[in-house]
Amino acid sequence: MLTRLPEEIVCAIAAQLSPATLAVLSCVSKRLHAICLPLLYKQVVIDGPTIAKWRRMVNLGHLAPTQAYHIEFLSDMCDISNTKELLQLLAISLRQMPGLRSFKLCGYWVGLLDQALDGLENSSVLHELQSLQHLETILLYHHQNPRCNFRWRLPRFKNLQSLALHRLGEREWREQTSDLVEVLLASPGLRDLGLSFVPEAGLDNDFLCKVISDFRSRRQQLEQPALQLKSLHLGIGTMPWSNPRFDMAGYLDHLTDLSHLTSLRLDNMHYLPFEGPVIPYEPIDPTLFQHATNLRRISVERFGPDILRLVQLLQEVQSPLRLDALDVLDYGNTLQPDSPESANEVLHEFHTPEFVGEPIYSVPLDKTGHAWRRLCYSGPVAWKNSKEMLKKSRELLTHFVARCTALEELIIPIHNRDEFDVLKTDVLPRLPNLHTLHLPWPDLAAFLSDLEKPWHEPYHLHNMSEEEKERLFQKDRELDREQEKSRISLVHELFSYHLKLREEREEMLPLRYIAIDRDVYARHWTIPSAEGLYRLNDGSSIIRLSRDQARTVGIVENLCRECDLRLPV
Repeated sequence: MLTRLPEEIVCAIAAQLSPATLAVLSCVSKRLHAICLPLLYKQVVIDGPTIAKWRRMVNLGHLAPTQAYHIEFLSDMCDISNTKELLQLLAISLRQMPGLRSFKLCGYWVGLLDQALDGLENSSVLHELQSLQHLETILLYHHQNPRCNFRWRLPRFKNLQSLALHRLGEREWREQTSDLVEVLLASPGLRDLGLSFVPEAGLDNDFLCKVISDFRSRRQQLEQPALQLKSLHLGIGTMPWSNPRFDMAGYLDHLTDLSHLTSLRLDNMHYLPFEGPVIPYEPIDPTLFQHATNLRRISVERFGPDILRLVQLLQEVQSPLRLDALDVLDYGNTLQPDSPESANEVLHEFHTPEFVGEPIYSVPLDKTGHAWRRLCYSGPVAWKNSKEMLKKSRELLTHFVARCTALEELIIPIHNRDEFDVLKTDVLPRLPNLHTLHLPWPDLAAFLSDLEKPWHEPYHLHNMSEEEKERLFQKDRELDREQEKSRISLVHELFSYHLKLREEREEMLPLRYIAIDRDVYARHWTIPSAEGLYRLNDGSSIIRLSRDQARTVGIVENLCRECDLRLPV
């Protein structure tokens, strides 16, 4: 039937289909092949396949329409003998993408580029990157690993719209401010910027101040205005502290026109290898953001007194108030006791005045007001299950979240059945505008139902016979099914309760999405005989969205603590 429709209608339908469906349709006819294949390869994410699968994809030559190329993980990439082949595949694939707009490189790959630029391999990868005429976004990020960071010089990219360089390497990188300054000067349309270092490179923000100082001098020479960033992400070594070594009052104004800034992320909880968290030894300077009159979203790892002062300052300078989204990415610190004596225990050798600034214990969140439209609490849950932390977790729900009656999106861990009931009966009725609820603890359903967790990655498989492996995998599949039943049971309970609330209160808007970890569920109207779906009283059914559908909702990325740069697709 699709083959008989006009091409513009077929294209519109195909644009809404999943990658799996597009792959099937591309094999039906030449016409559908020409329509579906470019859509299938518009965004390519390398996240889990083997080198052989990636090689086949590159050799097929289908990457010409690719606009977003995100390389995150290969299941067998850690074999050092594969380094040369991996770099060659990366260079070849980039050569096939003349229209590439977004490039993301994470983890082990950053180490490969280290080798390429250190002369151990050829640098064809960077040559291909610099040859791209339409590249707008580049994100380079290395995961939390003290032995892996990148030190190489930054290529002379031009006309970028987004640039994220996270976990920059050794101290030598701090001398390379000119590389970054040249990219900033060559990208006057830059909208998103992210910078952070590994802790070993030092915790001061001299690099940030020097970049801004040099950038100001160079752009004044060239008569260029400041940037107009919409998103700014600062972490270790680039925190917005006052710095007496640089005579620049309000130095962020020399980098960007803050009136355009809508999103600010501060990774203000520092970690050193094999040690506990290092408390930020200086508070941020809220006055640096006094011109951020359109800032809508703040994301922090630790909500301390300095962040409270920042929020209160923005509430004063914004008219009307636009700040309505708060993300706290280290949930456990929100539950710290209110006593500085118990909260600031000696954890490691770095608990000295050099590293410790303002107390880490929590601040009264209700002082931030109750006009939040989005609240996100992620990161480690109260894993100690201490009575004090569980009590504070419940108080966070009843004393703060339930009072934010304008909430549309809520992301918060739930630890036990008692908290689940409080959320359902005490919090949901007070949130008439809520459309998305996310419970990010992955083991929630298993914990509440006392289920055994599946063991997906046994490391001793090489010692097992094929029969033993199959028995293990079969058990995992059974446990997965039990976990799914438990998750849907919780989701069904919440959806059903919310439907009753809507019958009693006309002002309640529909609850559209409920997520547990990365599984996103929605209500859908299907035929009554549909299998595997939980029916609700209004005739709808509960379905689990595919990963691609979940990305359109935006829930899947909420758990990510790496870099939330919004990449174009």
